[in-house]
Amino acid sequence: MALALGATAYAQGRLDESIGLCERAAASARSLGDLDLEVLATMSLARSLVYGGHAVEGFAAMDRVMLAVSSGRVSDRACTSRATGSPPR
Repeated sequence: MALALGATAYAQGRLDESIGLCERAAASARSLGDLDLEVLATMSLARSLVYGGHAVEGFAAMDRVMLAVSSGRVSDRACTSRATGSPPR
């Protein structure tokens, strides 16, 4: 739920809200041991951070995504998903 709300907030240009929701989604996924969901949430978090002016943090989050994907521990579900929404205006 937090991930979907974060994507909606991003699409509506509410980047600070999106960042918080995506952080919450990633933490929840981590606590459940769902690496696919954690990767999807972290990818959304990275996008919101970069567009929100936090490039260093955003690219660090994307590095974590790429490490997880390249390790082979992430299923095709996460690898083929596309981040939704255009950059906020």
